[in-house]
Amino acid sequence: FGAMMRVPWRDASFRRFIITLTIWNFGVNLASPFFSAQSLKYLHVSYQQLASLDMTTVAVSLLSQPIWGRWSDRFGQRRVMQWSMLGACWLALTWLFVTPANLWLLYLNNVMSGLFWPGFNLALNNRLMEQAPPAGRAAYLALYSAITGGMAFAASLVAVGLGFAPYNL
Repeated sequence: FGAMMRVPWRDASFRRFIITLTIWNFGVNLASPFFSAQSLKYLHVSYQQLASLDMTTVAVSLLSQPIWGRWSDRFGQRRVMQWSMLGACWLALTWLFVTPANLWLLYLNNVMSGLFWPGFNLALNNRLMEQAPPAGRAAYLALYSAITGGMAFAASLVAVGLGFAPYNL
C-alpha cells in the first residue's frame, strides 16, 4: 500500500495540484461553517430564508454548469479551474458588508456562488482525472482524497480550537 501511495506523491505536477487544493480546501472548510451561523445569529435570517438562499445557488448552478462544461471543452480544465477559483475566492468578502438591512447581498453572493462553484467542481473532477494516469488512477484518487479530506477535517478542528466554531451560537 505504501509503495502504491508513493507513486502519485513522486509525480511533481500532481504533488503541486494536491498542495494547491489542500490550501484551498483548508481555507474553504475553515470559513464555510460560519456563514450559516452568522446568518442565523447576527443577521436574523430565518431557516426558510436560509433554505431559499441555498435554492438560489442550486438554481443558478443548474443554469451555469452546462456553460462551464462547454468552456472546459474549449479552454481546458486548468483554465476553468483558475477562472472559477478567482471568482469564488472573493465571495467570502461579501459577508463583511451584509447587515440585516441589506440581506440582498446574501442573495447576490449565492447567485455568484451558483455561477463560480459549479465551474470549479466540474473542472476539479475532470482535472483530477487528467492528472492521474489510467494505470495508477486509484492510488492518485486515494491520495488526493486522503490529503484534502484530512485537511478539511483539520480546518474544522482549528476553527473549534480557536473558539470560532459555529457551536458558539
